[in-house]
Amino acid sequence: ISFAVLLVFNSTLKTELNAGAGSWYFILPSVCCYILFLMLWCVIMPKYTQCTSLGDLVRKKHLVDIDARSKLNKAQTKREEEIDYLAAEKEVEENMERRTVRRKRQDSSQSNLLARFMGKKSTR
Repeated sequence: ISFAVLLVFNSTLKTELNAGAGSWYFILPSVCCYILFLMLWCVIMPKYTQCTSLGDLVRKKHLVDIDARSKLNKAQTKREEEIDYLAAEKEVEENMERRTVRRKRQDSSQSNLLARFMGKKSTR
């Protein structure tokens, strides 16, 4: 904010305060405060992030248990999907076999009817 004030009012400060020498009274504290802020930021932030990191807040055994349970649930779900797929595939195969048997019966009955019809026709 102080640098913004200096940029906006720089021309006024130069004319009012002895041809720009007075603007150093505003720049120097601003720079000092900024350097102090950066130093504190560099010291405090790493400590804060280390204290609140996820690895420190969560018990590792609990985290491992949850991870194992999650993997087990995924494996069970995958296995159930495989079983459902195999059951559906088996059902489709059984239906295809039934249709094949039905078609063979229909074809044989049609050929028997055709043979009977042709046999009666030839006797006339």
